[in-house]
Amino acid sequence: MNIIRSFINGEWVVPSGERIPKLNPATEELIHKVASVRASDLKNALDSAKKGFYEWSRTPVEQRAELLKKVGQLIMDRMDEISSVITLENGKPLVESNMEVTGAQMYAEYYGAEAAQMLRDETRTVDFPQPGNYEFRITFEPLGVVAVISPWNWPFLIPIQTIMPALAAGNSVVFKPSSLTAMVGEKIVELFEKAGLPRGVLNLVQGGGRVGEMLVGTDVKAVVFTGGSKAGVQVALNCAKEFKRTVLELGGSDPFVVFDDANMEEAVNGAVYGRFFGAGQICVSAKRILVQENVFNDFVKMFVEKASSLKVGNGFEPSTDIGPLISREQRAYVSRAVKQAVSAGARVMCGGSLPREFKKGFFYSPTVLTDVSLSMKVMSEEIFGPVAPVIPFRDEKQAILIANSTKYGLGASIWTVDEEKAVRLSREIESGIVWVNDVAVTFPHAPWGGVKQSGVGRHSSRYGLLEMVNIRQICINKMREPTRMWWLPYSKG
Repeated sequence: MNIIRSFINGEWVVPSGERIPKLNPATEELIHKVASVRASDLKNALDSAKKGFYEWSRTPVEQRAELLKKVGQLIMDRMDEISSVITLENGKPLVESNMEVTGAQMYAEYYGAEAAQMLRDETRTVDFPQPGNYEFRITFEPLGVVAVISPWNWPFLIPIQTIMPALAAGNSVVFKPSSLTAMVGEKIVELFEKAGLPRGVLNLVQGGGRVGEMLVGTDVKAVVFTGGSKAGVQVALNCAKEFKRTVLELGGSDPFVVFDDANMEEAVNGAVYGRFFGAGQICVSAKRILVQENVFNDFVKMFVEKASSLKVGNGFEPSTDIGPLISREQRAYVSRAVKQAVSAGARVMCGGSLPREFKKGFFYSPTVLTDVSLSMKVMSEEIFGPVAPVIPFRDEKQAILIANSTKYGLGASIWTVDEEKAVRLSREIESGIVWVNDVAVTFPHAPWGGVKQSGVGRHSSRYGLLEMVNIRQICINKMREPTRMWWLPYSKG
């Protein structure tokens, strides 16, 4: 039986803690067991990261950037291998795993090319009280040891998205992946090891939620956490006690708003992709479909037709559109949410059940619900599964009210040919990201993050990099006067 390892102080180790079994979500076969770290292992990882930080933070940013570029090339060289491991552990179709790996390579390329410029010292001159009297230098200093705790739904892209700027800024990292995708975590660290990252700069600690809790409770300088809102609240509370920097990307219940002037075929295709890619287990999925009432019936008819045609199956089969859910527990949660909606009056237009053709695997049929209300769990909570509630709205005002009727605020999508209207309404929707005539597309050049209970801080772009540094002001007095007009004693005249 394959045992998934940790990587501490530049060496691969098999901790003696709990062994967590991992099942293939498509077949329910045992893939491997994850060897959980103990408190002593975690201490060794932190000690190693502190030593690694001392050297890495003093390495010129240009050299750090070159290493990121090497990792980016290794990602592309090993795409097939990495994608296969993602599909094996997560279940998503290989084409989606390839998309994830390609996206991660873009982050490596972006920070490799841009980090040095982004972190260059800035200089400002202030004319007070005479021209050129004060010079301010702004420097960007690494934080120290950063904890990165990542989820299972994008097990390769999200860690790369967060580890890259942390390392570019000169920090060291202790990385804890989800135990459900621990082998992907191994692959990530192997890339950095092969690229020549110095000993101790990146440490990998494997295990379940308890390991993440222990890591947050250590003296790391920052925690980057991606996961559920409930766990995110606990991370924030624990970090607040020590004033640790936090970047939290949490849950989402994104509205997908279709106006009657939208290109209907494009909007339907966008809704099908936006809701069902990744089996709906995506934080920025189009989780609530809002359609203007005069085109509602036509939209639903087309949407149900497309959703019903999607092929559910093993992610390794080329014809598969939707893979399994990550676990039996996740499928049970989705099933309960659909049953609760139906019992409260929702109408199942397609799906709503476990596919009969599979005797094994955590599959769930793509499901479309109408006659839904805001009080139903499928409309008020984040449903991590292939379930699409569709609700009509009268006008812009009602669309915004429905869109904002959730505790989440990660992403949103607006479909209309009137770009001016779309931009205006984008400012009224409570979310960190708004797509116009598109959905769930991301680039490293733009900030990523949410509002309300979808988190704090930003990933990606320069804004994500600045989350990983202390911004220091160095104030230089250019005057050579023995006193200042505002100094004591005030009675001098």
